[in-house]
This record gives sequence, C-alpha cells and structure tokens, in this order.
Amino acid sequence: MKKVLACLMAAAMVVSLAACGSKGGDTTTTTKAAETTKAAETTKAEETSDDVLTLYVATWESATMNEAIQKACDEIFSVEHPNIKVKVLDSSFSDYGTQIVSMIQAGDDLDIMQQGHDGGLSLYSKGLSYNWADYVAANPDYVAGFYKGAMDGWTYNDVVYGLPGLANVYGVFYNKDVLDEMGIAYPTTDWTWDDFFAMITAVSEKTGTYGIYGFPTDIYGLSQISVSNGGSKFVDRIVSPEGITVDDELVKTCEMIHGYIADGVLPGRTYDGSDNQSNFESGNTALLWYGQWEINSLINNCPDMNWGYAPCPAGTQGTANLYDFVGWSANKARTEEHPDETWELMKFLASTAYETVLEVSPVAACAHEESSQVFFDTVSNAGHADAADAVTTMMASDNKVACRFVAPWKDDADKLWNTDYNNLIDNGGDYAAVLGKLVETLNGFIASEN
Repeated sequence: MKKVLACLMAAAMVVSLAACGSKGGDTTTTTKAAETTKAAETTKAEETSDDVLTLYVATWESATMNEAIQKACDEIFSVEHPNIKVKVLDSSFSDYGTQIVSMIQAGDDLDIMQQGHDGGLSLYSKGLSYNWADYVAANPDYVAGFYKGAMDGWTYNDVVYGLPGLANVYGVFYNKDVLDEMGIAYPTTDWTWDDFFAMITAVSEKTGTYGIYGFPTDIYGLSQISVSNGGSKFVDRIVSPEGITVDDELVKTCEMIHGYIADGVLPGRTYDGSDNQSNFESGNTALLWYGQWEINSLINNCPDMNWGYAPCPAGTQGTANLYDFVGWSANKARTEEHPDETWELMKFLASTAYETVLEVSPVAACAHEESSQVFFDTVSNAGHADAADAVTTMMASDNKVACRFVAPWKDDADKLWNTDYNNLIDNGGDYAAVLGKLVETLNGFIASEN
C-alpha cells in the first residue's frame, strides 16, 4: 500500500441499511446528544460501586430490538460479568453515521457501535475504532465459529476493525396468491438462473410490466450470475480491492441483462425503486428481489399475506451469493482504557445476545453459527419454513461475492464506473470494448489510491 490505512477517508462513512429495524423518527442530533448525556448521568448515579464499569452501546435498530438487546445484556451478560453494566443508547438512524463520529470525537459515553463492514472500515481509517487483531488471534475457537466469509469484511491485512453480527443475504420474495392466479409455479431452493429468467419473463408477459422489482443490475448483481456460471469475481477481495476483472462470462452476462431490460422484463438502471417494498407488501407485485430482513417486516406488518422466499438461483457451477455482514466496532479511545471488558461485550453482542434478540425481531441470521438457529426457528414457527430454508441455503454457500466497493475511494470509483456502465446496460453497445475501457480506467485509479 502506498498510502497508510490510517489516513483520513475522503468519503463520508457509509452505514449499511441492512438487517435494521425501524429507521427512527425526526429527532435531531442535538436532541439525541442531550438525551444521551441525560441517560449517562442517570446510569452513573445508579451505580453503587466504583468497581462497576458501564459500557455504552449504539445501534440503528428499532426500539423493540434495542429493548431486546438491553434485556439480553441485563439478564445474561451482566449476570455473567457482574462488574460490567451495559447501557444501550437510543440512537437516531436518520443521522446515525454522523452522530457516531460526532460522539466519538466529542468524547461522549460510547464504547461499541453497530456498523456495516464498510462503515467499520471508515471508522478505523479515521483512527476512531479499535484494532482487535490480537484478541482475534488469542480466541481462535470463537472466531472459527463464524460462517465462512463473515470475517472477510471486517479484516484488512493485519487489522481487525470489528466483529460480524448479522448476515444479510439476497433472494426472491414471491406472492403465492398472485402466482397462483397466473398459473406460475413457485420457485424452489434448488432453482437455477434459467428458471429465474423464465419466471420473470412469464410474469412480465401476463402483467404487461416488469417481471420482478429490485433485481440488482449493477455490476455486483451481474457478477453473482457470472461467477455462478464459472466466471471470475469482479473484485479480487472484499475490503480495499487491488483490482477488478471483467472476463468473457461477465461480458456475456451484461449483454443478456441488457436484453431483458430492452424487452421490458427488467427495469432499467435509472428506475426509481423506492416503492418496491411497499408495493410488494400491498400485494401489487408478484416478485421482489430483496434482503432477508424483509421477512421480519412481512411477519409483523402483513400477517394475512400469502408469501414465500426463495434463495439466489444457481448457475452451472453452483451458487454465488451477494452478502453483507453487519457487525460491531469499538471506540478506540475508550477501549484502550478497558479492552478486556469491551472484548467480552463485543463477543456477546456478536453471538449469544442474538439467541434471545432474534426471537423478538427475526431480521437476519446471526453470523456466528452457534447462535444462528433461533432465527430459523422463529421464522419457521411463524409459518414460513420456506423462508427459513432459503436463508439456510444462502448462508451455507461457500461462494460469496461483494455487493459494493469497500474502500476509502469507493465514491470516486463509483463515479468513474457508473455513467458508461449504466448507459451500456440500458442502451447496449460494444460490451467488450466499453467494459474493457472501464476496467483499464478503474484499475489505474485503484493503483493510484493504494
């Protein structure tokens, strides 16, 4: 690397939206800061012994899920660690990333914060989060308990800037009643890309509109198709890739997807999909490509809807799943004062806590395999065994591919790539030539940044 990792990132911290509950209200950062200060003062006043350490945790989850996290900390973690008290803060999602950085820089009471792995890298690059490499090396059995690939997004060379907590996977939600009316069979856990494209074409022909909403036609979405058919991965590694590759299989996939867009089976690259989720929940669309966290929303918000969930289809060489692991990072300045205690809480939040939390809000399977079963049981017990099977299938896949750039230069790279790529996918052209030029440009840019 020509530039040290500890340099300040040019881009603002990106906070993953996945595996989250409510997005919160309109409460401002100033109001939240006042509430946080008041809560901290109350907690300190309640402490009766100088030997009790209070650790403060911020999440972007719903109030219901935060209550469940607090309950798990009180009734399990603090019982096992009587010298540690945990306070889960009420964080506003609308400005979560900015609020976290502001709290750390202001020296507020904040020890551990929920992050996407890109947000985790951003914090570490700003010098704000703790490197857990030594603790990970000293706890091989615990770390080995994570699903394959889970730690990849939280590790950079010799740095471990957090622990994964929840696993996001992406598949197809389907309205059974709508498909029944069309005479179209439901997808299965062993379906293929040929099955998928046949289905969305049939739905499009019967409805006169798109066959599926939300399908990722960006280069990462197309990469999962290409890789499952034997192609090379678009990025050489998840975090701060050193280069990108577009091989013949990916070129062929791009040409194929353009054909489905041109035929009106798939929306184009500029389509506004902000209503995709609400339209599906209202019963207005047959198929929705989306992350598994929608399962929780459907169970709680659409109890009478007859829906199912199918995994990402397989290609000729098996499956290649887009993935994203939401997890936990720690405030460097405060952690340096009590690293052992913070590590114990990090481990708990990344595993055991979810064994009770996901009974309340089944938003995702835990990334730590021993603690993941409660998600599958909760979803199955709610009457959606097919959804549990779909997530199980995707979690078991060894071939996971990135769903975005995770690097300090992410935003600049996207700007270099997106305009010509979007035009190519929407309007067609010389696929090999355009993509080849984009690869040359972007690889040159990446080399200059690394």
